[in-house]
Amino acid sequence: MASQSQAMSRHPLYYLPSVTFAVEDVLFQVPRYKLEAHSKVFRDLFTLPVGEGLSAEGSGDDNPIKLESIKSADFEIFLGYLYPMSKLTPQGHEEWISVLKLSTMWDFVGIQRRALREVSATLESKTPLELIALANEYKVPRWLLDAYSALVKQREVLGQQEIDALGLETAFRLLQIREGTYRCAARASYGNGRNFSGLENTIVHVFYQQLKDAGFCGSEDEVPEEISLLDE
Repeated sequence: MASQSQAMSRHPLYYLPSVTFAVEDVLFQVPRYKLEAHSKVFRDLFTLPVGEGLSAEGSGDDNPIKLESIKSADFEIFLGYLYPMSKLTPQGHEEWISVLKLSTMWDFVGIQRRALREVSATLESKTPLELIALANEYKVPRWLLDAYSALVKQREVLGQQEIDALGLETAFRLLQIREGTYRCAARASYGNGRNFSGLENTIVHVFYQQLKDAGFCGSEDEVPEEISLLDE
């Protein structure tokens, strides 16, 4: 007589395989389907061949997929977005940075776009130097352009701390652009004011290589697109 398990079939849609991860000293187990649906990195990972007689990595607590160099707190926040539960929905700058970090690392394109919008909405309190660091870490050329623009537009000349952080060459170029805003104002009869017309194009031309290093794919005649804060 057939056993109950032998007599039953698995539903093609609602029998969801799970995967187990080890992050630092914490085990996580989640359904695979969202990881596969949103990330080619995970789709490829889950299709790696498994040796005869061996169980696939991630098949259980005794054989998890180990995610090195990832913080369990960041992974928890990321999963809270991917598998939403009200208690774990990302909130504020630091939590959305966690989502941005991991979605960028694992090529979750749609989630990365959402995280960019959410992080961008929290940047008003950041200094230009902090914005430059974020732009370079997460390859967001618009943030780099905004930071350089802010340094040129600020009332005070660059301080020693800013020069040290930027490096002499970058600081000197920014000071040249800053000086140019006064000359342009004088030619345009703005009195003692400043003229920021064409500033973004000037910054792109002067810092084109740095913008490319931060992920800019346009030409020297273009400027990085602004990041919309509205849902797409």
